[in-house]
Amino acid sequence: RLTVARRLFLDGNDEWIEALRKAITSKDNNFTNFRLHTPFLEWTKNNPYDARLAISHLWNDPLVEISDAVEGFALAVVLPKKSGKSGLITLASVLLMGVDPRTLPPYRKSPYVKSYDLTGYQRPAENANRGAIYAHALAFLDRIASEAESRGLTLRDRLDAQSVLWAISQENAVDEWSDGDKARLNAFVTQF
Repeated sequence: RLTVARRLFLDGNDEWIEALRKAITSKDNNFTNFRLHTPFLEWTKNNPYDARLAISHLWNDPLVEISDAVEGFALAVVLPKKSGKSGLITLASVLLMGVDPRTLPPYRKSPYVKSYDLTGYQRPAENANRGAIYAHALAFLDRIASEAESRGLTLRDRLDAQSVLWAISQENAVDEWSDGDKARLNAFVTQF
């Protein structure tokens, strides 16, 4: 759905706004909640020119450096302050799925921070901007894929790596695992 909205956007078709609304409010979108995407969609509908400028940072071809794209979007979009730094990163990452979900997967702060801590991977700098935080998350996914490969597990792309991150950080044990494996996962995930 996001690819359809992006295609309409790139073609200059004003129907992109409605296509975006349908994609973001779809039951398949479990990354953004209504407190984040409702004001964004209202702002987009009421300010189509400004919204086009903001989203162009993420959707124009060719895509600029990812950290610049995300930060450019975050600076251009106008949302209530309570949306927060991580909310804008999440929103940008969801929109980037319209470009390529396999290389630009969604971001949510809590699973990433928990995974950084569980693995000893350094968190982004305290003063990092939104673009740098998303770029840091992508580098972490690349590290997950590299570590998996070194252990004989091939992940196809960053989206696969993000799925591993999500599963581990959310303590999603596989039913077929032994009780011992489930207990080891629980001990690992609950250590922080």
